[in-house]
Amino acid sequence: MLYSAIQQNCKAVLNSHTGALYLGVDAWQSPNGFDILGVVIYRLEEPASGKSKLEAMPLDFVRLSQRHTGEDLAKTVCLVVEKFGIQHKICGIVSDNASNNAVMVRELKKQKWDRFKGEGQWKKQPTSNGDQDGCRESLTKFRGISKKLRYSPNSKAEFIKICGDKGCSTPHTVERDVYTRWDSTYIQLVSIIRCKDAILEWQRHKQHGVARRYYLDQSDINLAQDLAAALNLFYEITQQVSISGSPRLSNTVVFIDQITDHLSSAISSPTYPPSLRNACRLGLKITNKYCSLSDTSPLYRIAIILHPSFRDKYFKLANWEPEWVTEAIRLAREMWVLFYKPKPVEWTPSSSSTNNRPKSSMLAGL
Repeated sequence: MLYSAIQQNCKAVLNSHTGALYLGVDAWQSPNGFDILGVVIYRLEEPASGKSKLEAMPLDFVRLSQRHTGEDLAKTVCLVVEKFGIQHKICGIVSDNASNNAVMVRELKKQKWDRFKGEGQWKKQPTSNGDQDGCRESLTKFRGISKKLRYSPNSKAEFIKICGDKGCSTPHTVERDVYTRWDSTYIQLVSIIRCKDAILEWQRHKQHGVARRYYLDQSDINLAQDLAAALNLFYEITQQVSISGSPRLSNTVVFIDQITDHLSSAISSPTYPPSLRNACRLGLKITNKYCSLSDTSPLYRIAIILHPSFRDKYFKLANWEPEWVTEAIRLAREMWVLFYKPKPVEWTPSSSSTNNRPKSSMLAGL
């Protein structure tokens, strides 16, 4: 009631403001399970003393009745801004780097507010590992759901029932993420994506659901989809090298090049959230480390040169530096000369040998 009483006063103050206005937007879940969107307005206040200061004023708190998708957040923010009549004074929005917030900014750009450009800029916090924590927090939620389904038969039965009602693909389960099997993370992500509709309903079950700290929202689902896309190549390579008799030394360089291109594309892709792009940067750093270790042995490059399907054409297709290609050919030639080139056979005149065996043929008796 108090907030409703001062709304008109806030509206008058903001409408009389001649400078730029900035929004602060964040969504969170209250301890009692309600999803709340908070909207804060930032403006530069110039008092009579002449000393300017940045003022932050809570604008509105809205209970979200739908999922935390970027489209729904954009609609809610738009309603709040238009209620106060300040849409043409908004110059920017401050939020965290969740993927749904990026979608929200893109949707708000379609409103064509006079001062709002809708160009996302991400700033890394030097004192926080929020980007890495974003991935780690979601993965912890996934493991909590998997553990609940594994050790609670009643919860598993309720989950299977909801999966059937939602039309989820089988199997109706969330796979385990085993620390000693890194590809199990990808398998778990695929199962989360497969049963996402059932998880969003089952997790809130008072008796058979999970603790509130393991609740998933749309940002967790989006991260699972992006992370599964990033890990898919690693999973396929693992399956290929796990086949008995299939791995070849020449494939190692090809796999490293594929992983390098894959991670580089993910890092530069604007569709991935910053948390995942930072994780890919770390993965690329580790890949380059092991790629440099392969340079200590000439066998990898020689195997490419001697492969009947590759030869030196692969290096050209992979855009290797000319010096690297020349060095690979030199190493292959050197190994051939030192270890495999047949030694020249020295010619020696054949000495005539006399046969001292007695003649015992039929003609010898004539």
